[in-house]
Amino acid sequence: MALPQINAHVQPVMACVNQLYTEAGRDGASGTILDAYISFCEKDPSRPKEALREIEGNFDFLNLLTPTIVAGSRIDPPHYLAETLRLTRHDNIDVRRSAIFALGRIQWSEESTPPELAYTALEKAVADEHDDELLGCTIKTSFSLLQRDKSQENRVAKCPSGDFASRMNWLAGAAS
Repeated sequence: MALPQINAHVQPVMACVNQLYTEAGRDGASGTILDAYISFCEKDPSRPKEALREIEGNFDFLNLLTPTIVAGSRIDPPHYLAETLRLTRHDNIDVRRSAIFALGRIQWSEESTPPELAYTALEKAVADEHDDELLGCTIKTSFSLLQRDKSQENRVAKCPSGDFASRMNWLAGAAS
């Protein structure tokens, strides 16, 4: 795909990618354009930063938050972890959902594990949030983080607001 090789401003690329992704719907190939977008953003360290500014200024681009965080975390993991954590406290619930999901997609180096702050953010979300979709994102993200650090299993199994399994059962009941 040519997208990673082009030299273009970030906002028009985001608009095009977002349109293609949205039109593709749940098509299995819809992720291909996001992979190309990640590669495009990786080519220049300023691109993920600019993309984050665009997303915060226009929530129509929220579909691109996770791939933007993925690209940025391949360049500067501590910075994009901090940005993701900041967004988990955003006023907009859709931004918080996307940020919690993106937290599980940050690209950690082979020799590193997710830092304490990632688990603390998940615990805070589980304790403070009542949105089923956001809580579902915390479950997905918890399992993603556990893939990198099995030593946190007991911590993820318990959360400040009660037993994780009870919350999952509650979520399953609420969804049916």
